[in-house]
Amino acid sequence: MSITGLLPASPRNRIPFLNPIPCRLSSSPSTLKIDARGASISGIQHLPVPNGRHPGSHLCSIPLNTNGCINSSVQVAESAIDECFSLLDRIKANSSCTSSSSCRQVHGRLAKLGALKGDGFIANKLVIAYSRNTELLNDARKLFDEIPKREVPAYAALIGALCRLERWVDLFCTVGMLVNDGMLPDKYLLPTILKACSMMERVEVGKMVHGHAVRKGMDEDVFVLNALIDMYANCGNLRYSERVFDAMNERDVVSWTALIVAYSTHGLLDEAIDAFSRMELDGIKADLISWNALVSAFARNGEIDLALQSLEEMQETGLRPDRKSV
Repeated sequence: MSITGLLPASPRNRIPFLNPIPCRLSSSPSTLKIDARGASISGIQHLPVPNGRHPGSHLCSIPLNTNGCINSSVQVAESAIDECFSLLDRIKANSSCTSSSSCRQVHGRLAKLGALKGDGFIANKLVIAYSRNTELLNDARKLFDEIPKREVPAYAALIGALCRLERWVDLFCTVGMLVNDGMLPDKYLLPTILKACSMMERVEVGKMVHGHAVRKGMDEDVFVLNALIDMYANCGNLRYSERVFDAMNERDVVSWTALIVAYSTHGLLDEAIDAFSRMELDGIKADLISWNALVSAFARNGEIDLALQSLEEMQETGLRPDRKSV
């Protein structure tokens, strides 16, 4: 079954990607649009192409002196470049747990070196570092807005941080800025956008993201498809969830769990049990989240004995219940 068949029928209506969500984070409004069949997206022209410049190249535009010897100021610039790279290594070293003081110290030093000017290579790296610590999100946002040339990884890091904080409106606004900057959401970013659609029950936006995925050949990516199953189910469109699932060439435990949760949410106990059984027949081992989904399906329908029985069976497989299990 083709996933393109899930998209709305009318080709005439062009629906804004973000409106009517207000955007206070950027003075420029979002322009991303997609036609009802997902055939085209307006406001997007091309992906950014790296210009190949050295990340410290703006520090090196210092002329040689008249006798051809390198001016001492060039040596100072080279020293500054070396320090910039050293500071970037420090950022990478703190990638798993970037402290507020460490990141701000690096920021201050880079600013003094003038490394945050130019093409924005280093500033984009610093935004990524800031975004790893949700306490520094305001710092990340301030720096991000000042970058003359923002890059997709910096956008992705900021959008990921907004998702973790469940700041859905700000997330949509940032996606609008990404599009206005002439870039496209990639397959790594689409699941995050779809989660926002799911949490805000913005199925009309989710359908346009779906259309974008189909047009750009991302409708075979299992992570994108899993997010679509969850989004459609949370937005009340179980039929679309089933059709996305049935059209998948490859399914993992997340795919099956998303379908089980979808059935459970809509009160379809028999279908949830059947999906769990089919998952096991398909050779996919249920994980804790899958078992929790089945237990929840029983509990939602008042089958407490069956829920407790499922908990016992889960523990027999070596899994231990967590808070969501009970």
